[in-house]
Amino acid sequence: MEPRFDVYVTGDTLDGFQRASVLLGLAHLFSIDDAAAAQLFDGSKRQVKAGCDKATALKYREALAGIGAAVLVERHPDEPPPSASLDSEGAAVIDEATTRELASSQSSFELAPAGALMSDPTERAVSPVVTVPDYALAEPGALIPSISHHIDPIDPDISHLQLDPIEQ
Repeated sequence: MEPRFDVYVTGDTLDGFQRASVLLGLAHLFSIDDAAAAQLFDGSKRQVKAGCDKATALKYREALAGIGAAVLVERHPDEPPPSASLDSEGAAVIDEATTRELASSQSSFELAPAGALMSDPTERAVSPVVTVPDYALAEPGALIPSISHHIDPIDPDISHLQLDPIEQ
């Protein structure tokens, strides 16, 4: 199965390009108006193509870099890594070397080795103290004094209404 890729603009311009010219290039490249191009290129990472093949991803990267937009191409998240094999249920089985490689490529987290304890067993989670209010239940059929049984009748003003005669 061929790997799939996602293409993103990072919101930054390449060296030597002005932001205004990049916005005009984006508007022309994607056939959108200037406001939509400004929203697409607002300084944050925005996806411009999802799940494409390698050749298409490279074409997008070349075209976007040509107008001065910084581009990021990432492997589509639904795809297993290239060295992964599938088990009998279709789930990805990744070897330990690939796990370390994936962990080193992601700077925001680390993967623990298989079988490692995730917390110190001496630390115990402190459960919050829950206090239950002391409620008393009334006997079945007893009147509860906090509920008012008196309801004021509704008396709307209908003096301005009239009925039309029935035509036969």
